[in-house]
Amino acid sequence: MIPHVIKKFFTFLLLILFKNAIIFLSNRLRKNEKRGNK
Repeated sequence: MIPHVIKKFFTFLLLILFKNAIIFLSNRLRKNEKRGNK
């Protein structure tokens, strides 16, 4: 494989993981807020 293709692939994977992590954390924060309100 060509190095720059590998680089692109890894940056793409990291972006997806980063997005998922942010969504996961925001969901957990919302759940905690709901519990606190009740």
